[in-house]
Amino acid sequence: MQLYNSDKIQHFLEHAQTEFLGLSSEDVPYVIPLNFVWLNDAIYFHGVEEGCKVTYRQ
Repeated sequence: MQLYNSDKIQHFLEHAQTEFLGLSSEDVPYVIPLNFVWLNDAIYFHGVEEGCKVTYRQ
């Protein structure tokens, strides 16, 4: 069963400034705080082309 409240999700996306991206590598979890903006039904976040987000993503 999938539980969600689209109004709460929309409110969060419109008002929050930080989200948390959860990743894992070799069964080791890693959570990264990200600054983001919700614009035109898309999430944009700031990042660089190196570091844990990129390493864990691969």
